[in-house]
Amino acid sequence: MGEEELIPMLRNYIKSLTDANALETFTDKLAAILLNMKAQAFFIRSMPTSQHELKDEIFNYVMSIDHHEALEKEWVLSNKPYPIALTLKKIQETLRTGHKMDVDCFNLAVRKLACEELQMLKGTNRNVSKHYMDLKFCDACEFSRGDQFRAKLNAQQLAKLVLSWPWRNYDVSKCRLIFIPCSNSITGTFMLFVLDLKAEVVSILDPVSINPSFSKQPLRKYSSKIQRVSNILGTIMKIACQWNKNVYLWDHTIPNGVKIKTDSELSGYYVLLFMRAWDGERLQTLTCMDDRELRKRFLIHLLTYKENLYVCNIPEVLRDYLGRYISLANGKA
Repeated sequence: MGEEELIPMLRNYIKSLTDANALETFTDKLAAILLNMKAQAFFIRSMPTSQHELKDEIFNYVMSIDHHEALEKEWVLSNKPYPIALTLKKIQETLRTGHKMDVDCFNLAVRKLACEELQMLKGTNRNVSKHYMDLKFCDACEFSRGDQFRAKLNAQQLAKLVLSWPWRNYDVSKCRLIFIPCSNSITGTFMLFVLDLKAEVVSILDPVSINPSFSKQPLRKYSSKIQRVSNILGTIMKIACQWNKNVYLWDHTIPNGVKIKTDSELSGYYVLLFMRAWDGERLQTLTCMDDRELRKRFLIHLLTYKENLYVCNIPEVLRDYLGRYISLANGKA
């Protein structure tokens, strides 16, 4: 049967559907068929041979999906240390130009950083030198509220959430670096405090342009936040490992070489780059400056999380492309 015969038949069949439920069922099935055809067309094309081409193909395919049922499907699920679920819609919205970084997407990305760091040390005698926190600690600090309006701190629960990861038991006070990302829910901006427990230094890595009112004394912008971080961290560290240092009394510094001066929309991506690349003194890798490239890398970072319980919800052809990308990145292809 040719296309000229099939289309009129399909149109007449749709007109004959008077029951709303039957029509909804039919449209859902048709959308699923079309989505599968799109995936097949994606697969039939020869698979790209470079990482750059693969990133483009993966990003374009993910952003092209527009059916409601497919968008509401959860593509990523991680239950430890607390549940995070990412639907395709949430991932797409974070990646769109003009949209701010989603908190769940950011926290999942941090979780993957921690997982990779600890898995890399598995089977070795090396100590854990970096401890990554997600935004749960920042939420507990409630920077934007005065003392009288802040909720009572559940220190025991917070210590369990932010001072341990499920892949290895270790004493956070023995780490050299603690990464504490912070976000502003109103402006959508992200920044990073890095505590060097050995040197007793607080490094402030902020990719957003500083307000001119702080140009002469830029550290003043962060002093109240550092004081709050010091209070909360001291409380929970005392519970976890009898650590009682006063971070507020340490040296505070804004390192050279990390003044990106980006907008709020991209600040979350840069903070994640800082968390991966900062060694306590400098950034070890070149910082990506292209906004689309940042988004493509972030997408692959999310979709290749090894602890993803819903990886089967990612279309098979896309999983093949992701697997190929990882092989190239690891030099195994």
